[in-house]
Amino acid sequence: MCKVAIVTGIASGIGKYVAEQLAKKNVVVYGADIKNIQLDNVICRQCDVSDEKQVIDFIEEIKEKYGKLDYLINVAGILCYKKRATIDQLLYEEWDKVMKVNAYSVFMMTKYAIPLLRKGTNPAIINISSDQVKKFNRKSAPYAVSKAAIEMLTKIAALELLEDKIRVNAVALSSVDTCFIKDYFGKEKMKQMVKSADEQMPFGIISVQDVWNAIRYILEDGNKMTGQILLIDSGTTF
Repeated sequence: MCKVAIVTGIASGIGKYVAEQLAKKNVVVYGADIKNIQLDNVICRQCDVSDEKQVIDFIEEIKEKYGKLDYLINVAGILCYKKRATIDQLLYEEWDKVMKVNAYSVFMMTKYAIPLLRKGTNPAIINISSDQVKKFNRKSAPYAVSKAAIEMLTKIAALELLEDKIRVNAVALSSVDTCFIKDYFGKEKMKQMVKSADEQMPFGIISVQDVWNAIRYILEDGNKMTGQILLIDSGTTF
């Protein structure tokens, strides 16, 4: 029987690449994104992963069609909502939105996917975190705290799902060569930041292929690995 996977945040970058690579392996991939897009060989659904009802409806479709789930890969996330700021200047709506998109979405996807994952074959959950949990920046409180929450949720979920043999891990990333920051800083500024990061990182900027390699390892070879945070930082967090 075919493998079934959920990948969130498939409109671009890591989510798009991971969804496409899984589809090449003949995995049935359901992709969720707030944007309405189409990808070859991926079942794309417009879904706000921070909205509980939309998450429930999204997973219900998979339940009705396949009755099980093998992989849940939570990629969707935002750096900020409207404006980054220091804590004393930070708006509540900024904090609330980033936490909902980054952390609450992982909780809800995990919660409602568990019954289907229990019926999967060697089921696994992979969450995307950030090196900012270890090496944080000014004006990054919502983002860094949301990623720290994801890492703790990963560990607790791994513990709670041991008896179900559902593995739960996270991949924490430093700067990745995607368009993630374009919406916040503009296209030209993004190019400059990517070039600078590539020059400053000892092993160069992280590619989406690097991220996929880590995810593929966890899914296919890391059968004894759970509750772990795999950090890919290109040597920047020492």
